[in-house]
Amino acid sequence: IVYSGAGDILNLGTAGSGTWFQHSGIGDITATFGGDVTGSTDFTGIFVEHTGTAGNIDVTTNAGTTVAAGYTGIWLETGAGLTGDLSLTNNATIESIAGDTLERGIVSEHNGLGNNTVVNNGVIGSDTDRMLEHGILATITNPASTGALNVSGTGDIFSAGIGLAASNVGSGLTTIDYTGAID
Repeated sequence: IVYSGAGDILNLGTAGSGTWFQHSGIGDITATFGGDVTGSTDFTGIFVEHTGTAGNIDVTTNAGTTVAAGYTGIWLETGAGLTGDLSLTNNATIESIAGDTLERGIVSEHNGLGNNTVVNNGVIGSDTDRMLEHGILATITNPASTGALNVSGTGDIFSAGIGLAASNVGSGLTTIDYTGAID
């Protein structure tokens, strides 16, 4: 699956994500968002899931854009059998939609065997729009994984819960190099 677009993606309904890419094969998912993305209440702005056995997920949002939703701004997830890598580079502002509050800004959950890399240079939330649970949650959940977990960035994070959480239950290296303010 390859997506690259400069236009806005707006789900103005009462249910559903702004985008939902799901792959169960052996190829990559590559997505570059050049416009704003909006999901509805209790859904994500951008959701990407790979449940196959081989392939990578690589998602990029451009600076000057906004990802807005009612549940999670950006959520990347793999199945337990995936040997490929997760990579997110977020340069967008992540915020709640009107009338709702995001629980999480970014979730990057690798349940398989590969690396998980999150770079966040966008602002997540604000003084008046704090994430309820996590600003960023990055995980490797498979004990058999030798993959590295890397979280870095310069974007400010506003959360009423945990600003940045990283958990690697595998044997790979975990590196956090985050210089953005966490409030």
